[in-house]
Amino acid sequence: KRDNYLTVDKGSIHGIKEGMGVINDFGVAGVVLSVSEHYSLVKTVLSENIRLGVKSSKNNEYWFMNWEGFDNKIARIDNVKRDIDVQIGDSVVTRGGMGQFPEGILVGTVDEVISEDGNAQLSLRINLAVNFSSIYHVYIIKNAFVDEQKALEEEILNLTGDE
Repeated sequence: KRDNYLTVDKGSIHGIKEGMGVINDFGVAGVVLSVSEHYSLVKTVLSENIRLGVKSSKNNEYWFMNWEGFDNKIARIDNVKRDIDVQIGDSVVTRGGMGQFPEGILVGTVDEVISEDGNAQLSLRINLAVNFSSIYHVYIIKNAFVDEQKALEEEILNLTGDE
């Protein structure tokens, strides 16, 4: 399917809110999309319209990763500068900074470096760390300081007019 979801048996009475990050023992699973009193709906990394902020654990170069929509084990990163040292097997982790995930949670490893003739940038195929065929237990991340972070970022954006 193009958009894949998990239903978690924890909801608003447990402190769960929309936008919280979801992981398991192996890596990033998704983001809380909707919450009722006792349940949460999680949009997984295996969704067409999810762009996850990631970075190379080797050199801190950051990108956005998305799912191609075919294989539940593979995602893709586009627009990688050619001068960046990226090798098969390199770890890709969360970038942090958006309040959903702390920095450094494993997302996957580089499976293939794609270089197309005439293209100034590379693409990476990422072997996802989470096995979505057998995912069962998850952890929902509560960033105790996310409201403070968002307020500060909005304040700065309002002062500068940047977006």
